Amino acid sequence: MHIQFWGNVNSIIRGSVDLDILTICYNMKRFLPIVASSGIKNGTTVNNGVIFHNFKEDLIKNRIFNKILNLKSFTFSYLINIIKIERPEILHLHNRHNLADAIVGKLPYSPKIICHYHRYFSTVPMPRTCDLLLTVSNSVKESIVCKTGTTKIIKAIDNPLSYEVINLKKKILGKGREEQENGFPIFMYPGGRQQHKGFNDLMKATAILNTRGIKFRLYLAGPNLEGYTPPFNNIENLGLLPPEDYLRKLEESVALVLPSLKEPFGLAIIEAMYLKKLVIATCSGGSGEYLNSENSIIVNPNDPVNLSIGLMEAINNVQRKSKEKQEKAFKDSKKFHPDIVTTQLETLYTQLINNTVNV
Repeated sequence: MHIQFWGNVNSIIRGSVDLDILTICYNMKRFLPIVASSGIKNGTTVNNGVIFHNFKEDLIKNRIFNKILNLKSFTFSYLINIIKIERPEILHLHNRHNLADAIVGKLPYSPKIICHYHRYFSTVPMPRTCDLLLTVSNSVKESIVCKTGTTKIIKAIDNPLSYEVINLKKKILGKGREEQENGFPIFMYPGGRQQHKGFNDLMKATAILNTRGIKFRLYLAGPNLEGYTPPFNNIENLGLLPPEDYLRKLEESVALVLPSLKEPFGLAIIEAMYLKKLVIATCSGGSGEYLNSENSIIVNPNDPVNLSIGLMEAINNVQRKSKEKQEKAFKDSKKFHPDIVTTQLETLYTQLINNTVNV
């Protein structure tokens, strides 16, 4: 059972963690896929063979015991009921890992516990009750080991390409939609209004190109963009889109730009690679494990001038109709296909149940 505390996996608007869970479950062959995720009400649905349970937090209990009395009580009783009914062999927690101890303490049996880390942590949550730690990249794995010195079994496993991008590729890849708006190239930035994704650096780089009279457009997508008015007319705020709508806007673009200070993995990057879009990104963190000068335009983190040079290189690349980087990126992205990643994960599940996972 996959457990997601920070979103409804089966909703229309989904984040990268939700996409990872959904894609893995839709591709499982050896295990029954069950998802428990937070929602506005309790309930169960089935979609494409996957059982989705929604659990609502005990808000009154949380307000009294935690917000007022600061007792740090467990406030997800309906989740415990779900687990007791389903009795999964494995509980795969994707966030709020410290709740693992409380969950296990309320169960009448002992499932295997996986804690999956999708980002870097200043203070790493490390529950006592955990059989396997998973990370989305070797970079995140090394960070956790360095900060905690853990002796628990810890493995890095790639995030899969989302099932939406796999389906979308079949529909629209190669339709010649690369240049819109009078031939001006369009760039897609998916990081939202977040500095660690390089938002401020991108605004400064955009100002540099606009000052030089370079003709282009920029899409802004992602969280925290509500009410934001871009400083230039050639920037369009798309906000937080459903995955398929976002991917269709990406397909209109000539390139994806994501100048993150340090990317844990970079799902948006490999999606762009798979759609044969030019990628302009930093090579720090997890993205450095698959990006290079042959499949992308590498820029420095926290360097708007260098980023503007990378954007200009992409514009020139489009004008020359050069496809070498995009073709290499597409080839490299195939190793993240859901079939491959899910098979690797199911192998780990089997080893975990059989107590044969090696350090």
